[in-house]
Amino acid sequence: MTATRLRSCSPCTGTSTRRASSSRERSPTGSPIASSPSFSPASVSTPTPAPAPAGARLFDGATPATASVDDSSSVEVGMSFTVSAAGSATGIAFYRGSRNTGTHVGSLWDASGTRVAQVTFTGESASGWQSAAFASPVSLTPGARYTVSYLAPAGYYAATPSGLASPVTAGALTTASAPNGVYRYGSGGVMPTAAYNSTNYFVDVYFQAQG
Repeated sequence: MTATRLRSCSPCTGTSTRRASSSRERSPTGSPIASSPSFSPASVSTPTPAPAPAGARLFDGATPATASVDDSSSVEVGMSFTVSAAGSATGIAFYRGSRNTGTHVGSLWDASGTRVAQVTFTGESASGWQSAAFASPVSLTPGARYTVSYLAPAGYYAATPSGLASPVTAGALTTASAPNGVYRYGSGGVMPTAAYNSTNYFVDVYFQAQG
């Protein structure tokens, strides 16, 4: 899992189709005169972003060195973290490059590899941070290690090499010690545990402290 040269790609903004309407003018003698058709743009629907989960997260506003790594294999990528205060995980966020297509499913795992929450992302934008709330908040134990991840079915995940080499802290959240920046190739459903170069794959968790 190494970040390679970013291939520039303008964010997809959708395409519009044009409907032609033709009017026919007539000469003084009443015969039709050919005229050029006129066009009006059809409306283009854009997805409605899902409401952001409650709480704070680690990488709010951060952007990756590479938005879409040139790797088209299906892979689950994630980040391990701990909390220093009682509270709950309310949802997941990940950074999407424009080439990272398909249905994205986020998961929260405990230290034993048991998936304790799952959510499918909806209403995604073409690129940038995406977020999804769990159906119910998940209580977290202070000091315990958890992993948050998502499946990139078409690959092209975001990455910053060595981005997790040093701890990142925001409030009660802190990235866990190495190995961190985890991944697992395949169709998902199993906690990612492989790691390379402490890569930050820009997967994040929303945490709401108790009280």
